[in-house]
Amino acid sequence: MVKVDKLLQLWNSVIDELKQHLVKAQLRMKEQANKRHREVEFHIEDMVYLKVRPSKLKTFAKKIKEKLSPRFYGPFHVEERMKVVAYKLLLPKSSPHFSCFPAQTGSSNQPSQSRFAKGIRTAG
Repeated sequence: MVKVDKLLQLWNSVIDELKQHLVKAQLRMKEQANKRHREVEFHIEDMVYLKVRPSKLKTFAKKIKEKLSPRFYGPFHVEERMKVVAYKLLLPKSSPHFSCFPAQTGSSNQPSQSRFAKGIRTAG
């Protein structure tokens, strides 16, 4: 019984140490991920860029190669603030995309002072 108790204590100490390392690693990953994040609030009539997923680029991009198409389109006017991070944009009438998008801040392809809205198509 004494050997079993010692073995259980050893396993528990190993598990506790692993949990501590996991928490440290998660904090480092969170810190790295949040380095470029910043809080931005858009106002009505602000000009923002729209980020569209490559599979949805056909309406904005005229290029054959989707990989070479620009990531951001616009600028577009903000018409209305729908929720805390959702904005209604004034898009071209030929666009089949919805005009309400969640906001995104910053990008590695654009200067850090620029402001963007990330577009996500919510239906088929």
